[in-house]
Amino acid sequence: MPDLADLFPGYASEWINTSSGRIFARVGGKGPPLLLLHGFSSTHVMWHPVAPQLADKFTLIIADLPGYGWSDMPRSDDDHTPYTKRAMAKVMVEAMEQIGHVHFALAGHDRGGRVSYRLARLCKKSRGLRLTDTAVFAGAQKSSSGCGGL
Repeated sequence: MPDLADLFPGYASEWINTSSGRIFARVGGKGPPLLLLHGFSSTHVMWHPVAPQLADKFTLIIADLPGYGWSDMPRSDDDHTPYTKRAMAKVMVEAMEQIGHVHFALAGHDRGGRVSYRLARLCKKSRGLRLTDTAVFAGAQKSSSGCGGL
């Protein structure tokens, strides 16, 4: 797979170690952190058309979800637990904390939107949320334990 760095000029390529394996992300821009999460069957590359406009106001962390793009594929089980939105949200919190962002804004598309919604709803790390092409269902329960119960 080609590097595709030309789509993200001036961005660093980061391999972030998590308990679920390495998460790949492009990091660039200036301002408060904004985590961008792609949709199903896409990768971080889907964000390249809008990244230049956002990079003037935000430090962008444009990640590949676990098992997508250049991020590691977590070992699964019979219930596919590592691929639930809850598990992916935990991994993304872990990745963001690894690179020094305890609080951050989120934007997600499709599957990335559902992971973002899970993270924002159940964890006090989010400073804002934007969803695109994402169906959100009522009934998600809040965690009383901050982020541990995602």
